[in-house]
Amino acid sequence: MRPVQFFIDFDGTITRSDVVDRILESFALPDWKKVEAEWASGKIGSRECLSRQMALVGMKEAELKNLLKSVEVDSHFSSFIKRTFDFDVPVTILSDGFLTVIREVLKRELKSTGIPSKKIPVYANDIKLMGSKISLVFPKGQPCTHGCANCKQSLVERLSKNAHQNVFIGDGLSDRFGAKVSNFVFAKKKLLLYCRENDVPHQEFHDFSDIEKWMVNNFDPFFSGTKRKEVSWC
Repeated sequence: MRPVQFFIDFDGTITRSDVVDRILESFALPDWKKVEAEWASGKIGSRECLSRQMALVGMKEAELKNLLKSVEVDSHFSSFIKRTFDFDVPVTILSDGFLTVIREVLKRELKSTGIPSKKIPVYANDIKLMGSKISLVFPKGQPCTHGCANCKQSLVERLSKNAHQNVFIGDGLSDRFGAKVSNFVFAKKKLLLYCRENDVPHQEFHDFSDIEKWMVNNFDPFFSGTKRKEVSWC
């Protein structure tokens, strides 16, 4: 059994901006912001929020591909991923965003590392483009009491059986349900405030170099992910 497994949010955590928000800002009717406010206040779940927002979007495949070219990723993310592979520490991406987007960005960003992006499991929603209309695809058979589009809590609980400790890395409100069932959280922005207000064990991080340094201090690269000492939760 491995000592740690990482669960990582995508939008705003791996990427510097929220790609879903950028799609909405670029191609949706203005009412998407009203729907966002309903979700942020807890009136609706993310599944209803995303469904209503994407119904307001008119976007062609070429426009999406062009937008993705400008998506910036944390400059330390590739180094962090390489380190997890060196240490044999599992990484899984959990996102309320879109698999098509995530796979395209990962393929581009990890090219220099020699690590095939498909070696990183991704659990997310997805979109299919038909002309300028969008069809949403949600994960099937996933239990959720929060109305989530992609329930990170149930995924963390289901996928963390092979690690002593699961560590969540995220930035937003959509991460709070996954964070609260994790042993430890690296958090920033809205997720950081949530962890502080709800006594969730956490550490603030600015970029993935902070988490890579934590790994170096806790794991031995010569023993395939085994602990060098008891894991230190900062």
